[in-house]
Amino acid sequence: MKAGSFSVSRVTGEIIGDVVPTPMAKSTRVVNKGTKENSFKAVADFGEQYQLIEVQEFVTGEVKPFVASSMGGAGIVTGTCK
Repeated sequence: MKAGSFSVSRVTGEIIGDVVPTPMAKSTRVVNKGTKENSFKAVADFGEQYQLIEVQEFVTGEVKPFVASSMGGAGIVTGTCK
């Protein structure tokens, strides 16, 4: 699968870009800001569907694994991000 790019707001949880975007969401919010021990997590509410993204902040280094799950069209998306 071709890699895509995206940006996640650490303040609002909004995702902009090619992968799991949230501009059509009714709301977005950060569930956990992420630390050296915990993942960053954000959720988007699309009405009858939800989307969650988790970035594993606790992984050492600049590149962090992520997983996003969407009850809508994207399904489960995994990869790495900076």
